[in-house]
Amino acid sequence: MTVVERSRDHVEDFIEGLEAVYGRVPVQQTTVSVPTDYYDRVREQCLGSVGRLEVHLHNDADEVLLVEDSSDPAPPSTRIAVRDDVATAARTVVEDTVGVACQSRGLDAVTIVGVHDEDSPDRDALYWLVTTLTCDHVAGTPTRGYWASDLPSTDLLR
Repeated sequence: MTVVERSRDHVEDFIEGLEAVYGRVPVQQTTVSVPTDYYDRVREQCLGSVGRLEVHLHNDADEVLLVEDSSDPAPPSTRIAVRDDVATAARTVVEDTVGVACQSRGLDAVTIVGVHDEDSPDRDALYWLVTTLTCDHVAGTPTRGYWASDLPSTDLLR
């Protein structure tokens, strides 16, 4: 099975798993074209994961926690595999990244991103999943990051 076929199958399997837990899941689809070196990085990521989980962690004032890493400020996130439980993955990445406890409020969005190589249009599209889960802050003071009233725009391939 090629990486392209595997990425497509993994996305389908992951969405089926989400639906088993959360019921009907609204799925959005989009496509992006990226340079060959970026396409190749996404291809490598598809070997070990199905996509990325982004956690929108809210405090009592309904602000969302953003962390700064090598890119712009963004919500805590992690790569996810086909069999991962998103609520458990969310709790783990929030605790590991910012040192606080959270509880899942629910699934917000699931987006299938078709990734095309803009330099070699004959290469097949890869499939990358971006899943967004909203969580509530339940305990602890963040060790890094800050609370913001608005979410920045999401880089689908971050």
